[in-house]
Amino acid sequence: MWRSDPRLRCDQLSTIETWLNGGQTNQSFNTDSCRVGLLSLYGDLNIRNLAEGVPSSVTDGTDTIINDLWLQNPDPNFGNFAINAKFEDTETGLCYVQNFHNGLFLQLHVPVRRLELNEISYVDQTPVGTPLPTGVSEAEWLNFRSTIKTQLETYQIRLSPVHETGFGDFTAEFGWAQNYQHTKFFDFIDTDVRLGLLFPTGRKADVRQAYDLPLGYGGFWGFPLSVRISLGAYEWLTLGTLLDAIFFHEDTRCLRLRTAADQSGPIKLAVGTAKVQRGSVLNTGFYLKTDHIPWGLSLMLGYSYNKGNAWNVLPESADFDYTIVNADPALQSWHMHILNIFVECDFATDDHPHLPYIAFNVDHIFKGQRVFDTSMKGTTLGVNFIWEY
Repeated sequence: MWRSDPRLRCDQLSTIETWLNGGQTNQSFNTDSCRVGLLSLYGDLNIRNLAEGVPSSVTDGTDTIINDLWLQNPDPNFGNFAINAKFEDTETGLCYVQNFHNGLFLQLHVPVRRLELNEISYVDQTPVGTPLPTGVSEAEWLNFRSTIKTQLETYQIRLSPVHETGFGDFTAEFGWAQNYQHTKFFDFIDTDVRLGLLFPTGRKADVRQAYDLPLGYGGFWGFPLSVRISLGAYEWLTLGTLLDAIFFHEDTRCLRLRTAADQSGPIKLAVGTAKVQRGSVLNTGFYLKTDHIPWGLSLMLGYSYNKGNAWNVLPESADFDYTIVNADPALQSWHMHILNIFVECDFATDDHPHLPYIAFNVDHIFKGQRVFDTSMKGTTLGVNFIWEY
């Protein structure tokens, strides 16, 4: 999401912002960039092969058709379930920027999020007329379809809705900004470079909950890096671009891991410990902004491209095959294309420089892969001031 750039080149200026954004959806973009039911973004849940390769310690004590279904030569069209749900994301927080001298500045950012996942349902995609696997009667299959949630939960996995509220990841960035005005073609060329540290203050996902959602980047320490450039023209027009990246520190985690090449969907029965290198996250884009015309009103139209690179997971147990685990669609890269619309009204004047500004934004995802289709709308309130002692 684009927000108003603080005045980074004004010595000793402080900026405080708060915001409120929200969005909801019941769709995702899958591996083929097609819109599907929310929790089918990694493919439909393949019941046929769900227990294939799973350690016996997981299946012992359970009595469902899942345990040996993969041994009974089922039809490849049999047993795929789309998983539908409704997702809601609400975010607020604080951003504080403190300018020093010579373009140096410090930015602190802490979000607070409310994530909800409701109305979860399982829809059998098996085509009419598909033969049942050997040893499975029609009555058994109908009973399984009507009790799929209960039967899956016998494997010590929770499939309940999600209602989580808490802090996201706290970020501290130190930067350097420069304003260059000795140019014949533009009014100015502004640049700033930032390097920071992302603290994993957001709650991690619960491995016992199949659909749990982390409030940040899942407990990984991160290292943000950012470069921004803006060009001014005609005293009212600004063209800007940015490149953001977050690189993550390797960690050892307990995860749900895939145990067979044909498994798909968000549910995995086996749990294992592994060394995890989370894929870096990249964000780039550009915008065109009419700046403070008229009456402090600014309008912006932008485009953003966000991408998360694939994870690398090295299981500690020989029960898991490295290649099968890392081919899991849930560990592959994702991306989304976003249209950004931003309207800001700045009430500050030369006589009253500390009056606030208010902005409204729409961030519409129009294309993506392996992401929720959650367009966001919101508002931002901020103020600039200089400390007086």
